[in-house]
Amino acid sequence: MTTTPARYTDPFGDTVEAIRWNPADPVAAGTCIGWLMSAGVDFHHPDGSGATTTLTIRGVNGRPDRTAQPGDWIVRRWRMFTGAAFAVVTDDVFGAAFPADEKAYR
Repeated sequence: MTTTPARYTDPFGDTVEAIRWNPADPVAAGTCIGWLMSAGVDFHHPDGSGATTTLTIRGVNGRPDRTAQPGDWIVRRWRMFTGAAFAVVTDDVFGAAFPADEKAYR
């Protein structure tokens, strides 16, 4: 499993940057938090400790907060007029949107 954000292309040709929230791995968790901080994302840890820690990304422009459970993916998609938009995607939805045979690239 990668511990750094990687780029993925969905079947529609859209490219996103994503990283899996893995609080059980301090390196992966630190990388994810650093990635969010460098993008200026407002987030906090509302629940759990160690491997069960959740991560909530605050919504912007009236959008609701999104909470990542361990194993979920945090996805950054670029929007033409609003810039980067972050979302939390469950592993099963991420796997369906980005087929396993698709290779991640950096």
